[in-house]
Amino acid sequence: GCIIFFGVLTKLSLDMVIALSVEIPNANNSYEDLGYVAFGSHGKIAVILSKTLYSFGCLIAYIIVIKDNFASAWLDLLFGGGGSSTNSDHHSSTIQAWLEHD
Repeated sequence: GCIIFFGVLTKLSLDMVIALSVEIPNANNSYEDLGYVAFGSHGKIAVILSKTLYSFGCLIAYIIVIKDNFASAWLDLLFGGGGSSTNSDHHSSTIQAWLEHD
């Protein structure tokens, strides 16, 4: 249900951008222009701000995923799953602590 709802919202917003590009001569087919036509400069700023915050949120999520998975993947590459010797285990824990350091 949620996917269909957001799919419909996406289609409606794309239809508005297409209608904007057809009806407004100076529109550049963008959400920023749609916000400007609807609400003036405040609308354009709101669209730019929301796109920036969305991109920043995606960046943070990506960094968290990389941080959580990079250490274990790096250890698997270096030691083949952590190794069986105590020396390898010591290196594994040292590297893992270094990679996961906040």
